[in-house]
Amino acid sequence: MPDDDSQLDLRLRSFLDEIKAQPLPHQLADFKPATVRSGRKVLNVLAGSVAAAVIAASVTVFAIELNGHHGAALLFQVAHLRQRAVPSPHPGCTSSQLRTAASGHCRPTAGRAAH
Repeated sequence: MPDDDSQLDLRLRSFLDEIKAQPLPHQLADFKPATVRSGRKVLNVLAGSVAAAVIAASVTVFAIELNGHHGAALLFQVAHLRQRAVPSPHPGCTSSQLRTAASGHCRPTAGRAAH
């Protein structure tokens, strides 16, 4: 077995020496890698900056909308509490019944008792 490995090693070394002795092909000898274009880097930085700005603007608009709805809910609750806190001149009537009544007086519904 060691003889087989040494025979293989000799054959591979001679093959490598033969390859190294050959001149480089014309295409490989004249090969020049393309230069890195700075335009792509600038475009990537610009695209990244625009993406970050869009995300920041979206988060800001979302926060403003969320805060706006929060404030509107508080205003609605305050208005609702004020409506309930003001005593009605006609306690048994709803505001829609008062608006439709010609005399300003209404008859309470069956579920409510008159005060």
